[in-house]
Amino acid sequence: MVFYKKRRCIEGLAAFTIFAFFGLSALFSEAGQNLSAGCAVDMAPRTPEIESEITARINDEIMIAIIAQNVTDLDAYQVDIVYDANGLTFLKSLEETQDNQNLLKINGGETIYMPPKHIREGTVRIAGALLGNHTENVVSGGGVISLLKFKVLDETRKKDVCLANVLFPDSTGKGDYATSLENGTILPVDNSRPSLDFSFTEPDKDGPVSIQVKIDFSEPVAGFEKNDIRVSGGEIDTFAGSGKTYTFLLRPEIEGDIQITVPADSAHDDSGNGNLEKNAVYSFNPNHPPSIFGTPPTAVYANETYKFTPKAEDPDPEDSLLFNIENKPDWADFDIKTGVLNGIPLNSDIGEYENIRISVTDSNGDSIPLPAFQISVKAIENTDSHNHDKTETTASKPDDDNSGGVCFIESVQR
Repeated sequence: MVFYKKRRCIEGLAAFTIFAFFGLSALFSEAGQNLSAGCAVDMAPRTPEIESEITARINDEIMIAIIAQNVTDLDAYQVDIVYDANGLTFLKSLEETQDNQNLLKINGGETIYMPPKHIREGTVRIAGALLGNHTENVVSGGGVISLLKFKVLDETRKKDVCLANVLFPDSTGKGDYATSLENGTILPVDNSRPSLDFSFTEPDKDGPVSIQVKIDFSEPVAGFEKNDIRVSGGEIDTFAGSGKTYTFLLRPEIEGDIQITVPADSAHDDSGNGNLEKNAVYSFNPNHPPSIFGTPPTAVYANETYKFTPKAEDPDPEDSLLFNIENKPDWADFDIKTGVLNGIPLNSDIGEYENIRISVTDSNGDSIPLPAFQISVKAIENTDSHNHDKTETTASKPDDDNSGGVCFIESVQR
């Protein structure tokens, strides 16, 4: 199997020696100089554009084309092809194929195509020319002047196919050399399998419970779909992505560990390699709001102690709790750690204190309030009954786990 990848590689060519073209110069028709000429290696002649890179596996037989570019009045050519003899074996050369007509023949001229000549190990020379003295047959522009077939011996490293001594001589003995060369490359076979990683974005606690999951592959892949993902304990929604990155929404169906798996070979890279299997665990442990209990006393006599202690619980053992109060009476103190509201109102504090709200908040920000309540500070009606050094009364609800909250009333002679 051969995979193509386009890349352009241009090298300037230094001076070359004008030569007698295999001793056949008398056969060439006359043509003008080719001052802007270039030459390129097309590693995939079957594709519409010149491909300078391919990937081929061991024992693959590949056909490449030599392309003349920007020639003027071309009637002959010589090109040396330099290749990696340890990674490639030269099999044969062709003047043209059914799909690739030789450039010299496009104006109806007859040609002579010389057998390839091995200059040295890893270098083969090709040459061809128009026959006769018919200037109407010379060609301009660009196209295939030869095709060469190689066998791949090694797929583990890069192998270059380079051009050298690219000459376009004419019958007068003049030889014009190409001003730019585009070489070809056979890339190592990519046998590495794509890997992938998961990342999670925590859900907004004020919105619906859904976790955004991102899958990043180590390289672009194709064929990856929603149904390729296995989820235990949740469902997938809003799947999207392409190339290296894909995303979806995970909607938990359980609390605890949710298993996510992308099986091996769910997606493939450009070389046909399937991905490695990847597993992930998302621990879905949503916060549970706290609860608060208690019935605060709604009346206290002036100069007596008022005290209310709410009871709060949280099902999440790692959460810490803090209390808050709104509209606290000025004569009372409030402890944010215990929620205790206590104080001794004076005669000057007699009156109604309304819309008092005590709430508890956990470390995740979830807050639960008690119902709003009021405290009525009353004057002592019978002073004789309170004429003592110290009197203490206690009012409380029965001691059961669901009531919470205790009120203490202490009378002090002033």
